[in-house]
Amino acid sequence: LDRRYALVTQAVAGPKGGSIALIKEWKEILTEVGDNQSLVSSLKDSPFFAPFKEETSVWEAMLATLADRLTHVNAIQRKWLYLQPIFARGALPQEQQRFRRVDEDFQSMMGLVSADSLVKTFADHRMRANHLDEMSTQLDMCQKALAAFLEEKRSMLPRFYFIGDDDLLEILGQAKNPEVIQAHLKKLFAGIHSVVFAEGNASITAMKSIAGEVVPLQEPVAVSEAVEAWLADLAAGMVSSLQGMLVKCLDEKDYEAFPSQILGLADQVHFAKDVEKAVTAGGLSALLLKLRAQLNVYTSFDVEGKRVMQLKVQSLVLDLIHSIDVVEQLQHDRCSSAGDWVWQRQLRYYEHGRGGEVTVRMDNGQFAYSYEYQGNAPRLVYTPLTDKCYLTLTQGMHLGFGGNPYGPAGTGKTESVKALGQAMGRQVLVFNCDEEFDFKSMGRIFTGLLKCGAWGCFDEFNRLVPEVLSVCSVQYKCVTDAQKRKANMPGRGLDFVDKEGTKHAAIQNWKFIAADGVEMPLEEGCSGFITMNPGYIGRAELPESLKALFRPIT
Repeated sequence: LDRRYALVTQAVAGPKGGSIALIKEWKEILTEVGDNQSLVSSLKDSPFFAPFKEETSVWEAMLATLADRLTHVNAIQRKWLYLQPIFARGALPQEQQRFRRVDEDFQSMMGLVSADSLVKTFADHRMRANHLDEMSTQLDMCQKALAAFLEEKRSMLPRFYFIGDDDLLEILGQAKNPEVIQAHLKKLFAGIHSVVFAEGNASITAMKSIAGEVVPLQEPVAVSEAVEAWLADLAAGMVSSLQGMLVKCLDEKDYEAFPSQILGLADQVHFAKDVEKAVTAGGLSALLLKLRAQLNVYTSFDVEGKRVMQLKVQSLVLDLIHSIDVVEQLQHDRCSSAGDWVWQRQLRYYEHGRGGEVTVRMDNGQFAYSYEYQGNAPRLVYTPLTDKCYLTLTQGMHLGFGGNPYGPAGTGKTESVKALGQAMGRQVLVFNCDEEFDFKSMGRIFTGLLKCGAWGCFDEFNRLVPEVLSVCSVQYKCVTDAQKRKANMPGRGLDFVDKEGTKHAAIQNWKFIAADGVEMPLEEGCSGFITMNPGYIGRAELPESLKALFRPIT
């Protein structure tokens, strides 16, 4: 009964500044109050209770009031800690007055607690009966308004689904501050580490990778107060610029002017065309000599002291060695037609028109290359297991399923998914799953993946609690069902000519009904992958309904 609060001083954000005393060790305080309530209640069973009845009633009422007030203040303090820095930056002007009233009441109340830190005296403070309820309700309204505001911004730029509320609010509040935006770009784009601003920071003229590779944009992107609008323009400019570069690179290769991604993609488009021509004409031996000569050219480049050029050549050499292996395998298996399995099972690239569109094929699977800038990311070495993994995952995606690489830690499960995404120009987001993920978090991630056509790789997926896994099976089944329906329609994101010769336009604005009844867009290219370490302690068994949605590969 003589317990005092354990207090901690917290700086108050905003122009006024200052500090406030906050209560910590809530669990111990609430537990002790509950124990005292039980102790007072147990006195009623004593044969000597009668003389102490009136005093006991006073203590019972005081402890009940104290428990109720402390429970409310605990919730209010948590909400205040989350909202105060946000409103101090000027977010949500229409809710500022509501929060300011609650803020003043809370700071006044915590000033009383700081002045007299004896826990039991908090029950004697004079306040209206519903005062704490009203404060909590007002904070809930501020929080709901904030959530609606952030959801609106995320709907306008789906990449915002993958960053936290604090980061998003900082981006929105500092839309024209280049230093702040630069710090968050790498969270929004796979390969863009920073951008190059024109004089006066009025527009963006180029994007840069973490290694320093500079990729100029075809058209400058104007920077405005609507950060979600110009970031969307940057994403569109990234795609159109890379497409335009591919068209030029296919005609004339310039190792200094073009980024590593486009140089490698142009090589792969030429390789697929050369192989099919050589197979038909019986010229695989000549093609093999040509590729080996090209390898000699790459390895003779003087790249001393040129970090970006070194990375470009490393990537090109790695791909070229794999191409040589493929041609040798075609020779070994006596491939005589472009329809032979030994060639069909390879990852192949075909130019689609003359606008820079590229189709990626592997057996029956056909996918549009996405042109997400990859920077100079490290490349995965090709092995027979890599090819097997790619084949399983692409065929699963073609049929509307996700992928499930599983095996011991450190065997390359996640890296294989990332490497396949890199090969298709996809944005791949890796999420390290644990017990803290709830179904709302997973739902928000799925929404973001669907809206921006990205891949989600859920690492150690079986660390999620069984209840969340069960909800995930319902959420993701809606996605796979929609993908299967779309897979059965001509186009799948590409112009399509059917067996009768009729040309069909690409499917646009494909939508489906999600598990929560909300209509959602299904962008071409989105997919989900889960990796698991089977047999480890603390891992849940996946429900059969969830296993059926992912194609396994060990």
